[in-house]
Order: sequence, then structure tokens, then C-alpha cells
Amino acid sequence: MSPAILKEVASQFSISEDKLLEEGIKAFLQDKLHLMEVERQQIFRKFGVNSFKELDQYITDRPDEESDLLEDFERADYLTFRIEQIQKLFKQRRFRNKPVQQGRAFDWMLPKKIFILMMTLD
Repeated sequence: MSPAILKEVASQFSISEDKLLEEGIKAFLQDKLHLMEVERQQIFRKFGVNSFKELDQYITDRPDEESDLLEDFERADYLTFRIEQIQKLFKQRRFRNKPVQQGRAFDWMLPKKIFILMMTLD
């Protein structure tokens, strides 16, 4: 992104460039967190579990099927790791709005919808 665009958008919305960057990063992380959580929950639903720990137990209880389940398990493990990384970034940056918590996947979307509506009003 060129500095001119950043300056123009910040000016149009009467916000500092630093605040605009912070809000953009926060929105990006919230989007990623949401998408990863949705994908992880789809894997959990596939096996009728509610957590990574339960998925691990599900696979442990089915040693004959382990090779068939391994790809989903590894993907859920990766997603869990990335979700935890993003949550740590939120804590480190101390964003005013907390990241999406499990089970509240759509709460963060309202401000985004308002922003999209504002952009279409011109």
C-alpha cells in the first residue's frame, strides 16, 4: 500500500494513519481468526466432538481408523496452533476489542457490515 493511499483514507475518515493501520491489522487478524475457527469447527462437527482434546481422544479410541483420520487431525492441530498465535497477537497489541471467542464467531462482523454500508452510501 502506498503512503499516499494511507494518507488519503486516513484523511477521508478523520483518523490518524497509525490508527488506520492498527484497525486494518485488527480487521485482517479477525478475518483470519474467524475463517480458521469456522474450518476447525467443521472438522470437529465431522467427528461429533467439541474440542481438539476430544478429537484427539476420538482418534485414540479408534486405532484401526487412525490413518484415515490423520489428515483431519493434523489440519485441526495446525488451525488450533494458528488460532492461538493470533490470540497472542491480540494480547500483545492490546487491541481495544477482544478477538472472537469460541462460539461467538459472528460478533465481530457488525462493525465490518457498518463499514461496507458506509462505503456504499457515496
